[in-house]
Amino acid sequence: MATAITRIKKQIPTEAQQQAESIQEILKVLSDNKESLIAFLDVLKEAERTGLFDIMQGILKNKTDIAKVAMEFVNVAGIPSMMKNGIVAMQFLRKLDPVKVHMLLNGLNQGLEKATAQNDNHTSVWGMVRAMREPEINSSITVLLNFLRGMGTEFNKSNEQVKRELHEKPST
Repeated sequence: MATAITRIKKQIPTEAQQQAESIQEILKVLSDNKESLIAFLDVLKEAERTGLFDIMQGILKNKTDIAKVAMEFVNVAGIPSMMKNGIVAMQFLRKLDPVKVHMLLNGLNQGLEKATAQNDNHTSVWGMVRAMREPEINSSITVLLNFLRGMGTEFNKSNEQVKRELHEKPST
């Protein structure tokens, strides 16, 4: 009969063996990803050739000076006031009633459609000044009236009708 195993010898690799194993793993990964590594090294070589690394090194070494110049630019360019205006605009938009915005935008669209439609009707303006009979002025007034008619069409819709339009799915 065989004797019982009472002692297990655990083999602990030496540091040299661990390093050799690590190098073998690295070489295997490099070998498996040869094309990707060559492409990456080409990108790095091109970045070095064009001076990109020098630029990045200069930026990192002078980050404090660059930050001062950037802040100066932000202040001179009026970016803080632009940011404040953006915040005010967002607060304004938050307060708008979507139904009313929908009606206004549809009214603008209708007005633009009526304003740009070819229309031979001239607006009669017998009570107005003689200058109103000039073709340019009459054309402008006609465009404005058609715009207002189109916008009024949208404003005459009931809130329920506009709400239905908002919730309708567009037909494809």
